[in-house]
Amino acid sequence: MMGVMFSWILVAMHTHTSPSRARMDDDCVDVPAAPDYDPTVCFSLSNLSALPKQCIAPTWSLDPPCPKCWTNDAPEYVPGTSPTTLTNELKAALQSQLPEYLDLMQRQRPPSHADDGTIFSGIGARALLYLKLHEATGDPKFLAQANPYVDAMAAKIESQKLDDRATGATGFQWSHIGMSCVAALAADRAGDAAKAGQYVQDVRAAFTNGDGTYDDFDSGGAGLLYAARFLDENLAPSGKPYIPRPLVYGLASRIISRGSATATAAGHPGVMQWHGPNDDGLWLGQSHGVAGVVQQLLEVPELLENATALGFLRRTLDWVVSQQFASGNFPTEYYNATEDVLVQWDHGAPGVAAALLAGWRAFGQASYRASAERALECVWERGLLLKGLMNCHGIGGNIWMQLYAAKLTGDLKYRYRALAFLGTVLSTPLLSNLTQMRQPQPLPNAPWGFWTGSIESSIELWTDLLYRGPANASMTGWEARL
Repeated sequence: MMGVMFSWILVAMHTHTSPSRARMDDDCVDVPAAPDYDPTVCFSLSNLSALPKQCIAPTWSLDPPCPKCWTNDAPEYVPGTSPTTLTNELKAALQSQLPEYLDLMQRQRPPSHADDGTIFSGIGARALLYLKLHEATGDPKFLAQANPYVDAMAAKIESQKLDDRATGATGFQWSHIGMSCVAALAADRAGDAAKAGQYVQDVRAAFTNGDGTYDDFDSGGAGLLYAARFLDENLAPSGKPYIPRPLVYGLASRIISRGSATATAAGHPGVMQWHGPNDDGLWLGQSHGVAGVVQQLLEVPELLENATALGFLRRTLDWVVSQQFASGNFPTEYYNATEDVLVQWDHGAPGVAAALLAGWRAFGQASYRASAERALECVWERGLLLKGLMNCHGIGGNIWMQLYAAKLTGDLKYRYRALAFLGTVLSTPLLSNLTQMRQPQPLPNAPWGFWTGSIESSIELWTDLLYRGPANASMTGWEARL
């Protein structure tokens, strides 16, 4: 059946420690739109000649009149007929592309390259990717390739701590916390328990010495909660609380208190909101907003036994549902909270749907799942993004969110949709060929962010789909499993 999917695709073709991190891919550029410009309308890949020159390579503008997404021509899911596992065609395409992407990363971003050490945009991401490849395949060569990246990253931890003191960053993605987690993991895999313990102490210190400036996922307290889950899940023995549970619960409680106070000051008493690190705004999405913080709070089981915390979580999710557009999407504060613009992991339907599904799993509230399903319909319609394959801003993140939806709901429709998107990507050189695909802006650094760069994001996704399969894939850096 997937061969058929490839056929219709080919026929249709015819032939965020600083604001600059989160703005790497033009999200924040507020360009006045033409009167008839509609960001909800996607453009057909079979009609590229009709696009204005600036909308396609080598310019790849995201400004009006360029579209936000490509038209999704995939057929709808048919239970028992539509493919929900990798076919030989997809496996062959992944087996061909993954080594190409890895080779390019090794050549253009070796361990000696002068990048920062973070997981979000630096050497730490490459260390994490090779550790993930080792975990998924069991091949010792990947562990050997990880080691120089780990060493280069570890050499930058102390300087990153100084940066973090200035910015107040404590999140896994943006700060030394993620670097210390990855260094602990590498030491654990090398059998050096003492060194792993030293890096775990680095993370534990953040729980006891101050929470940082923000509470968002990328830079703040929610990302620190994730770091604890990452250590618990991946260090041996798995499941041991490497960060004492009272410390985790204490941080989660403080995040709730701060969110309540912020929302009350903003005129929304009874719910929770948090200021983000970019413009101090009160955002809704996964990277810096309510969805990302609530997602991590719901992973702290002690909170669900606290009536006060429970009330705040439920009222906040109810408020999120109330913000949904008729399209299924959610407000994008980068532009205007009344505009239906972005459909990507960090802002809009995909990431918010994930938080709502986590709420549905925790509370059994039907309205949360119904809202998430409306959001996922929007992703299916508008999720083949012009921006590229990134986890944060692109198709990769939208594929991950469908895999996550399938995992939580058991509905194979979402796994099929993830694979349908993958089929479009792998059979469309404009979306996946290294010489043709869009390079996130601004060059030269943007293509090499783990979360905001197409190549590293794809290495993560390709690895799990190829070696673990779509049912067992885990978005490392957001889900706890390596």
